[in-house]
Amino acid sequence: MLRNNYILIGSAIALILLGILSSRLYIQLIENQEQQKALYLASNAAQSIQQNLVVALSAAKALSPIVDSAGNVRGFERIAPEVYAGYEGVASVQLAPKGIVEFVYPLEGNENVLGLNNFADPVRRQESVDVVKGGELSISGPLRLKQGYTGVIGRFPLYRGNAEDIFDRFWGFATVIVSLEKLLEATTLDELEQEGYQLRLSLLREGQQTDQAFYVSKFFSDKAENVSLSFTGLAKQWTLDIHPSDGWAPQTRSLVVYAATVLVGSLALWVIYLNLSRRQSQASQLQQAQKTQYLLSAANTLAELGSWEYDQDTQTFTLSDEVAKMLKVQNTTQGISPDVVGKSLNNLQWRSFVLRIQGLTTSMDAVRETVRSNDAEHAHVFEVHAVALSEVESGHGRVIGYFRDVTKRVQTNEKLEESLQQLEQVNRAKDLLFAVIAHDLRSPAGALHSIIEMISDDEIDNKQLDELKPLLFQSSRSIINLLDNLLSWSLSQRGTMQISAKPFDVRSVVQDVFDVVRFRAHQKKISLEMSIPHDHVQITSDQAVINTILRNLVSNAIKFTNSGGRVAVEVLEDPNQCVIMVKDDGIGMSSDQLQNLFNSEQMHTTPGTDLERGTGLGLKVCKDLAEKLQGSISVDSMPNRGTTFALRLPQKK
Repeated sequence: MLRNNYILIGSAIALILLGILSSRLYIQLIENQEQQKALYLASNAAQSIQQNLVVALSAAKALSPIVDSAGNVRGFERIAPEVYAGYEGVASVQLAPKGIVEFVYPLEGNENVLGLNNFADPVRRQESVDVVKGGELSISGPLRLKQGYTGVIGRFPLYRGNAEDIFDRFWGFATVIVSLEKLLEATTLDELEQEGYQLRLSLLREGQQTDQAFYVSKFFSDKAENVSLSFTGLAKQWTLDIHPSDGWAPQTRSLVVYAATVLVGSLALWVIYLNLSRRQSQASQLQQAQKTQYLLSAANTLAELGSWEYDQDTQTFTLSDEVAKMLKVQNTTQGISPDVVGKSLNNLQWRSFVLRIQGLTTSMDAVRETVRSNDAEHAHVFEVHAVALSEVESGHGRVIGYFRDVTKRVQTNEKLEESLQQLEQVNRAKDLLFAVIAHDLRSPAGALHSIIEMISDDEIDNKQLDELKPLLFQSSRSIINLLDNLLSWSLSQRGTMQISAKPFDVRSVVQDVFDVVRFRAHQKKISLEMSIPHDHVQITSDQAVINTILRNLVSNAIKFTNSGGRVAVEVLEDPNQCVIMVKDDGIGMSSDQLQNLFNSEQMHTTPGTDLERGTGLGLKVCKDLAEKLQGSISVDSMPNRGTTFALRLPQKK
């Protein structure tokens, strides 16, 4: 009877401990899921902040066409209001020749900044020098401005002349002041707070070890367990910290789970006691088997898991039917060896677990392992728990525990991690997309707008208009090409592009492309040649997509070919594929340039032979579109020996 009491007490304690352990794991799972959700929402908010920052501060670049080549400011009164109204969050725009503010819009409320010398101001002096040296749009802030609000300053340096010293060429700053309050209103930070989160947005300021807080929720706490997300916006490092107002796993929910665990453990104790009392007169072996079965059934009832027992003397397992089914083992009332139990499991992981439970003492030690199956086709992941039980009278050590199939949870976490990585990649792609829109689309559009303004105001004569016609054509063509590329690239990145494969003649597509680029080729005195084996080479694919790819490749070849050069399109075909090659005898590329040519995370662009500008987006669009057509693009080039791009497309029968 005394021995039965020890079994009763030990089993009850083990069951309660298993229940508490299972409850803690459940609560930890809830916390992990809540943190992953918070991280996803924070990523969306970070993307919103980046987009609004890039667009708002890029307004400084939009002011650059106002200053002509001689350094004269023309049209500030007309263009400044358009910039002010067209960019979300902008509080004022300024022009500061030699760093001294002379032009401000709107003037009302900003009168006291007129005459401000950026190089003499103690707060802005070093930042202004760094902007001149860097030659790029720079962000400063947050600062408490003279206008009475907290703001972010974007400065874009303007240069005129051709002196060697950059400060001799420096004309002044095009500056935009962004109201921090207006900027944050345009983001999705308020959605996070509506979801019940507390947050803090910070910027790591250069030369300082601590972050400068941009925005802090009313009840945000540094002592809380925060999820932190770091991201880059305009070459600055930002941090978004977030935590729920009531914690990751609310206390009331934890108390309910623990209370349920104790209740179920108490019920299990009562069931075990009744069964041990009723079967006291049976033989020792039968009594032991029944006690084991009741222990395993109680553990299953407690945690809805598959349970097992391990005898340290005989080194054998007794399994519940649930565990035997999980591991695809033929169950038996006799002991089962560890090798038989682990035949469907990863050998190293299972042996490590067995060695650990063999070394357990009788002081309620516990072990937990994650073990994977060795079935490659139907892989499973099991969580194995073990607790040592005391057998004082017999001196035998016993271990009780359970198996849990956590495959779905592991797969869910892996998919969530993959989704987060894809989200980061999409965020980076969108950053690049908005950077292109903010800079490269506004530049030709600004030039086109300025010329049209001068024409409408009769500020130029017919001779000057004839001189501006090539610039008009080039600006409009740049806008059209860039919009086409942005649309194609955006569709391919979102996975919403629809491919319509129909038979068509390759010669007609090449001819259409030549018609588009012929004016530019004529300007540079570059000959366009076409080599097709016979009159009608047909291919089944998406004609519009191939037209976009070839237009980018041929335009690129013209861009990097010297005056008097040659650009040729050659078509090769066989039963399995059609190869369209675009060749030029231009300046070629180095091995370093080839290595980064199709890098989707960077936007590198090199001026053409006539200093033509580009976005670096065209070749990435070509690569993405070729893959959508189940084809590929390769390149062969050497410096000063020309370049050959080869578009390979499958021949559909």
